[in-house]
Amino acid sequence: MRTVLTLTAFVLIGSAAVSDRASAMTAGELVEATGISHGLCSILGVEGSDLGLEFARTGGFVVHVIGLDDGAVAAAQKRVDQQGLYGKKIIVERGSFNPLPYADNLLDLIIIMNPFKDDADDPSLAEILRALHPRGRAVFIGHDPNRMMTSDPLQNWLGSEQGGAPGVEIERDSENGWTQLVKPVPPGIDNWSQWYHAPDNNPVFTDKLIKAPYMTQWMGRPFHVALPNVTTTAGGRLFFATGHV
Repeated sequence: MRTVLTLTAFVLIGSAAVSDRASAMTAGELVEATGISHGLCSILGVEGSDLGLEFARTGGFVVHVIGLDDGAVAAAQKRVDQQGLYGKKIIVERGSFNPLPYADNLLDLIIIMNPFKDDADDPSLAEILRALHPRGRAVFIGHDPNRMMTSDPLQNWLGSEQGGAPGVEIERDSENGWTQLVKPVPPGIDNWSQWYHAPDNNPVFTDKLIKAPYMTQWMGRPFHVALPNVTTTAGGRLFFATGHV
């Protein structure tokens, strides 16, 4: 049973069997659950390196796994390298969850392995939402059922930041033991759906969030194109049209 809530907190109570099912989720199941089939994926927890390999093999993801233990990270790096994918589709590194090493609004998917077992190691809500782009998703898998039976760590986590998590959509699958949240689209974002912004051909952007300094967020192919060309955006998606000159 799947339930979608627009709340800032909820209680998830599971069993050891549910936790085991969540920890064993495959990349394909996560793609189906989140609706995200490609993009930049961050996995927080080196125990997710094998899951990261599955994502990398799909061809649609570039995966970055962050671990906190040097020995476990080294072992995971070796396994990934043996598959011939290291540095091409997946990287495993020793790093920090606070702060996350990403630009703002960059990631499509963040997977948090075994959250709420050690509060000191959990990423902050602010960092998760900062790194995800609007409509990006964070998935928590491998909950500790014993803690979830006696407390509500996700509720505490969501409420730990000043202002909580307004507008965050939370989805849970109580049968399989995973939880995901969706970053809301902030107010003030404008669409540019036509060649000159809108059907009225008035090329004035009304976006309230894009401000100087204007920094490069990412680069993607094609780097060189024919003229004329235009990039349009609507509904959270980018569209590129190029001419023949």
